Amino acid sequence: MPAHSCTPVRPDERRAPAASSSGADSQAPLILVYHRVAEPGVDNQLLCVSPANFDAQLAVLARTRRPVPLMELLDEARSGRLVPGSVAVTFDDGYADNYLNALPLLEKHSIPATVFVTTGRVGTAEGFWGDILEDIFLTGRPLPPRLEIPQWERSWPLTTAEERLRAHDEIRYELKIRLPHDGFPEMVSWLQKTLGMPGGHVSPNPVLDQDELCRLAASPLITIGSHGISHCRLSLLDDAAQAREVAESIEWLEARLHRPVECFAYPYGTPDCYSEELRRLLREREIAGIANVQASLCLPLPLQDVPRRLVRNWDGPAFAAWLDADDAGRDALERKTVSRRAPDILRGLSRRLPRLAQKADGSPMRVTHITTLVGQGGAAKSTQRLIAAQRARGYDSRAMVGLVPPPGHDACRFDPQEDPELAEACRREGLLYYAFQGSHRLHAHPLVQDADLLHFQNLHGGFFNPFSLSGLSALKPCVWTLRDMQSITGACAHSFACERWKEGCGDCPDLGIYPGLPVDSTARLWRDKKLVYEHSRLHIVTPSEWLAQKVRQSILGMHPVTTITNATDTDVFRPRDRAEARARLGLPQDAVVLGAVAHGGPLENAWKGGAYTVAALEALRAACPDLVFANVGCRDDAPVRPGVVNIPHTGDEDLLATIYSALDLFIYTSLADTCPLVVIEALSCGLPAVSFATGGVPELVRHGTDGLITPYKDVDALVQAASHLLERPGLRARMSRAAREGALARFRLDHLAAKYEAVYAEAVREAAGKARRCPPFPPHAVPEVIRTPAFLELEKLKH
Repeated sequence: MPAHSCTPVRPDERRAPAASSSGADSQAPLILVYHRVAEPGVDNQLLCVSPANFDAQLAVLARTRRPVPLMELLDEARSGRLVPGSVAVTFDDGYADNYLNALPLLEKHSIPATVFVTTGRVGTAEGFWGDILEDIFLTGRPLPPRLEIPQWERSWPLTTAEERLRAHDEIRYELKIRLPHDGFPEMVSWLQKTLGMPGGHVSPNPVLDQDELCRLAASPLITIGSHGISHCRLSLLDDAAQAREVAESIEWLEARLHRPVECFAYPYGTPDCYSEELRRLLREREIAGIANVQASLCLPLPLQDVPRRLVRNWDGPAFAAWLDADDAGRDALERKTVSRRAPDILRGLSRRLPRLAQKADGSPMRVTHITTLVGQGGAAKSTQRLIAAQRARGYDSRAMVGLVPPPGHDACRFDPQEDPELAEACRREGLLYYAFQGSHRLHAHPLVQDADLLHFQNLHGGFFNPFSLSGLSALKPCVWTLRDMQSITGACAHSFACERWKEGCGDCPDLGIYPGLPVDSTARLWRDKKLVYEHSRLHIVTPSEWLAQKVRQSILGMHPVTTITNATDTDVFRPRDRAEARARLGLPQDAVVLGAVAHGGPLENAWKGGAYTVAALEALRAACPDLVFANVGCRDDAPVRPGVVNIPHTGDEDLLATIYSALDLFIYTSLADTCPLVVIEALSCGLPAVSFATGGVPELVRHGTDGLITPYKDVDALVQAASHLLERPGLRARMSRAAREGALARFRLDHLAAKYEAVYAEAVREAAGKARRCPPFPPHAVPEVIRTPAFLELEKLKH
């Protein structure tokens, strides 16, 4: 929860405005209107200001103007006195980021603000229908090629960015002129169903819930005003309905905040959106009516038509220039900013839409993923989700696996063909995977021959000969996504504190680390990998910058490296009702419930730090004896422990999302991780996390925003962090909302597919231009054990 230690600036302490280079008109008092303070994603209406720009704008106001509360400015106007340079800050709608992001910055600069809240939206998952329309049409989601709305006798193509933007703008306009305000949810739900999206869609821009609203109002810098109940065009309602919008929204706020509400902001704010009858009603109740007329204040000021100026996402210098201009100059900058809306939207949407899904002849681009397995385990699930996202964008995307795929998956298995004459000697000498011949023969498989690009995933699961990489990368553009460190070490998937991998391995301190070796062959394996990489053409992708930095320092560092974070289905992994989730799982409603998810169970899995979780729970129970821990992913025969609820592994993602939603806190003590899916899934469900600073986890859990990061293996610090959050439900609630908002911005599958498209495009371009050759191996450089007929046949294809 933001600290509320700041106090409003007293009138006698307010700074006189600094001198301006513009005329007196630039010093006329202003009321500024904001809507959202967050990192702009899709912002079709240009209503979102980034936290950095908002911070800079507030600094300009604090330095050059006289920031005052809105009602104080209006009181001065009533008295016939307006002080030059006075500025009041306001927010419309009631988004959660007003509390999460804006309030701390307002407190930093001691600037007061008034937040106009749409009471009918408070605490709702769907938020504002306009945001959902943007999410449907302008984020690059997979959509059918055409949308028809029979009841309107209209249809729109949806293939290109221009077509989607046109459909969005026209449908938004039609909704505003055709439907009463209570018809919006039904129409938006119909659109989602028609376009193949899941029902109950959650807004990408969360609104305040009641707890956040109360905490926001508790700040001495904040005044709460009404923005109506439904955010509809009030002029479309009859007089009685308009009166209800005003009276019931004000009564709702006053009942919860226990203070009078003295101002009302008209939804949409232009004069055609509110009537003379509504102005009369506000005058009778002595309520100020706040509009959006894009003008400065002047006397006499009509207190039911108070003008405001909309602020855009300008940086500090641009905002200062806008502020110093007269009204004509401000209008000119506004027009210039708005003129960039469509081009900016189209550029962003074009990047997210499929660019390679179809080739020049109209056929779909064929991508073949080569990996151990799909569907089971973090790496396998990541591959499966990427394939599904690519298919939704028009790709012919397939998987070839070395192990038998689980039932229900359409992956094609190829035979690893371990040579029995070589197998025993390779095992004895620690030559990992050198006996496999099937990967040398993949060049003849139809899924490889017909592919436009090969995408390697996990190659160290006991099925793929590392020397096959060179020949295959000579034949096709190749992308390789690394899930751990095994590709850059002699053998181990995670090196922990050892850094011998930087210079050659050998003298391995722990041969038992997966995949394990009977003898120390790490120096030889490292040299052979280096040889292979020097004779390959690859584009490397890592799911974390932590791993990317290691790859750049390694034997793979000669190849381009891109970081693309793992993703999840944010429509499945979304917050559920906690009480319903606990009832479904049989968890106590009033208990503090922590949990974690791991293969074999987080308490039993040594790599996931099971012993550290056990120690942390023992310490936490000293202060909270009734604490419950959900041990998710455990074996059916997991031991029974007091205060521990064992939940066996499940492939049911809806159930898994329900489990996350039932928890108060996600505890993660993993000792080795790159980009764990379980953390992404937890955050997507709005579950704050406390974790060791392991691998790439700090890139997922933003310390102080949607969880807390503690030093590696420091149980005391972990316990302290968990206790800090458990004692502060308001802070947990803020982090929960931030986690969900961050997940929608960072972890969506369509964004994942779009980022891979950029890597694919570069790999295809490079292969076509022969920018980097893939030369044959030098004579006698390849170990004799590798020089089998299958390998030599693959090597000949380089010529």
